Amino acid sequence: MTPGPDGLKMHTPQSHGGPDMMLTGGETTIPIPCAKCGRKTPKAVEWLQKNDSFVCPGCHAEVRFKHQQFLQAVSDAEKALASLRKTMATMGKNGRPGR
Repeated sequence: MTPGPDGLKMHTPQSHGGPDMMLTGGETTIPIPCAKCGRKTPKAVEWLQKNDSFVCPGCHAEVRFKHQQFLQAVSDAEKALASLRKTMATMGKNGRPGR
């Protein structure tokens, strides 16, 4: 598992054993901050796709997030990763696209 920006963990060829990076599935997590106490609770992307709130384990406040915006962001990120994979597949040994 490779940590990415803001604590996002992503599967990579080295950590997952496959050729593709994936945003959904497996152990991919995103730290969700509590508005009341600031505690960041890691939640799996798959869990976040199915839920829109949880109880903060630190202060027991309900933490809500914009579910539809999250789903759209995941979709956009997966499209961007697919485009990146396609570009990387066309790169030659010298690191330039299309050669």
